[in-house]
Amino acid sequence: MVKNAIINEYKRLFAGCDCLLTPTVSMPAFKIGGYRGEGEYNIDNLTATASIAGLPAVSVPCGFGGEKLPIGMQIIGKRFSEDIILNAALAFETMTEGAYTTHA
Repeated sequence: MVKNAIINEYKRLFAGCDCLLTPTVSMPAFKIGGYRGEGEYNIDNLTATASIAGLPAVSVPCGFGGEKLPIGMQIIGKRFSEDIILNAALAFETMTEGAYTTHA
């Protein structure tokens, strides 16, 4: 029942667009080896619905947070639209000249 509701909501959203942009996670990144506590348990909650609905998605770096740690952007597409989301990811990286793929 919940799975069908998620699928139907994505169908409704995709009636007006080719892909959706969302945050990859709901909290800032933490340093390697760092632990923030119980909030990490749900760190993947924004990526779960695409998986449940069987939709292709890709995460790309799109900036840096307050502690200069990376922030991710998720691009979600309609079923079988891997080409669209991968082209969108490439276009973003090209337009930003890869500024978010490395940290100075």
